[in-house]
Amino acid sequence: AKNEINTNPAYNTSETDRWGNYKQRSSNTAVDPNTLDNDPQRNSDFSYANQEKSTADAYASAWNLEKILLPSGATIMVDYEADSYSYVQDRRATVATKILGFGCNAQSTPSDYLYSTSCNTFNAHNAALQDHRFIFFSLKNPVSEITSNEVYNAYLSGIKQLLLKLWVKVKSDPLGSGYEPIFVYANIQSYGLMPKETSGPNANMYTGFYVEMEQTSRGGSPVIETVFDFVKKNLTSKVYPGYYNNSGGGIEKVARAIWGMADQVSKASIGMEASLKISGHFKKVSLSASTARLNAPLEENTKLGGGHRVKSIIIKDNWDELTKLPDGSK
Repeated sequence: AKNEINTNPAYNTSETDRWGNYKQRSSNTAVDPNTLDNDPQRNSDFSYANQEKSTADAYASAWNLEKILLPSGATIMVDYEADSYSYVQDRRATVATKILGFGCNAQSTPSDYLYSTSCNTFNAHNAALQDHRFIFFSLKNPVSEITSNEVYNAYLSGIKQLLLKLWVKVKSDPLGSGYEPIFVYANIQSYGLMPKETSGPNANMYTGFYVEMEQTSRGGSPVIETVFDFVKKNLTSKVYPGYYNNSGGGIEKVARAIWGMADQVSKASIGMEASLKISGHFKKVSLSASTARLNAPLEENTKLGGGHRVKSIIIKDNWDELTKLPDGSK
């Protein structure tokens, strides 16, 4: 990868990770859900250090001294690699891990929905029962045999609370549309392995695991509780249609005001959560952009990032040239 990456690129403040080290946007594995061409996320949205060893080492060389020419004609070549670490004080190093999907239970097929009627028949008096409280992840490599304890030790050891960064599709209105990043904290209730694959190249292999999030006081998901609270406080017009009424002509404004009052009556009669779920709002997540904080599932639990270090120093003494006689012989 180093031969394919320019280690002396033009300086660009947007081409850095959160440590300030060089990182190309094109290397980001998370997709920007608000672009038509599935472009990689900007480093400002996905600022985490690259975890692919060869690429991370190549980036570590950027803007650093690599070659020294001596008066004798000798050269000193300096090679770099990315820093790595396994612990932060007494805690395992963690990485932003792709989310495979959500589901009602451990046997669910992972989906990009945060709630659905497949969990329970819709109940306006307790719409929280529709929530998907199980979140699924892929194992680093498919394996034929593994235990839940081994999964815990590799990915969850020391973690009592998940940190999720979810890109949730929001309701379209005059102020805009698309996906909004929302951070969610969720306590872990249980964990385990997904069923073995029954067909395909990974048949009879374990390929993923699940984490059950602790339910809320109403039996729902802390994800939906956080998402609805966030949009109500920060994206109010997407929850209450009559909230923003500054665009359009007079008739359009009157129609929007009436619509807003009708929506308020509906929410007052069955509740805001039930009303939003009936309409299917704030239901879909961009899985290609969303991540969770899990332990680094790499060899020796090592996480890349934090800076760079010298990997090797090679001195070429130019001895052949120095020992040549005037006629070119040795």
